[in-house]
Amino acid sequence: MDTTANWILTAIFGALGIWLLYEYVTTHKKVEIVDKRWTFSRILFVVAAALALFSAMLYNTMLDYLRLGCMMLCIVSFLLLHDGIGDEGLVAYGHFTPWTDVKGYDIQEKKNKVEVYFSGTERNTKKNDDFTIIVTFGLKQSEEVQAYLKKHIGKKYRRMKRD
Repeated sequence: MDTTANWILTAIFGALGIWLLYEYVTTHKKVEIVDKRWTFSRILFVVAAALALFSAMLYNTMLDYLRLGCMMLCIVSFLLLHDGIGDEGLVAYGHFTPWTDVKGYDIQEKKNKVEVYFSGTERNTKKNDDFTIIVTFGLKQSEEVQAYLKKHIGKKYRRMKRD
């Protein structure tokens, strides 16, 4: 692979991997009920990791191995990130949202999953933008999630328009 392309990919994957790893480190202790479902994007990242490891046989310079290392850091960091809920708030997409920012929530059970819809106001922006976050759990976690939310933010339950 061209040296310039290798450096660009190394920088992109390295920065993304470090950012995702930082998000994981700052949020993983705040989550008590974790979404451990295998989604299409997670499976796609596992396939990408396998292809990246396979490509290690095709390239043999130190820069190629550095690029592959940064790619693996990015992929593993993404696979470590999980959405979930905890005592202090919810974590979605590596971002922590405290319960005080949540205005309401609703739960919808589907065929093989439970979707929890959270709405609220983002306080860190200049405009105080409203947000809607959907966190998906396995169907086996339904009762545990409902009891946990009722205990921590039960007064914020609202029927919301879904789908």
